[in-house]
Amino acid sequence: MKIVILFLMSISLAHADSPMESILTEDAIHALRDPFHAPSIAILAKEKPKSDLELFAIKEYKLNGVITGSKKAKAMVTLPNSKSFFLSIGDRVGLRDGHVLSIAGDSIKIIEYDRDENGKKIPEIFQLLISGDIVSLTKKEEL
Repeated sequence: MKIVILFLMSISLAHADSPMESILTEDAIHALRDPFHAPSIAILAKEKPKSDLELFAIKEYKLNGVITGSKKAKAMVTLPNSKSFFLSIGDRVGLRDGHVLSIAGDSIKIIEYDRDENGKKIPEIFQLLISGDIVSLTKKEEL
């Protein structure tokens, strides 16, 4: 791949007015991944957390209660830093790009994504119960 790039650079340098010159800058070449090494997890890292809800693992959440009614259901959770939050369906939570799937009378379901060695997203669904238990619905085991 580097040979091809160097070849293309030599062609673009020979034709200084070519559009290749504007595309193949030194920064663009350094940004290319080496095809002989596995992709770096750092490249696949998500953006910075937007709230405290994205600073802690789902296993560290404590479900305190659920509010249901004619409007949208909400769930109250407490984080390890003693801050409490009300969650709605779709709210982003956890360390692995998770969000709230559903809110029931005594539990909430959360989906998170793990990545395999190729960078493919693998979904994992958890259920947080008011009793304090966390159940993995994907792996069918209690955590």
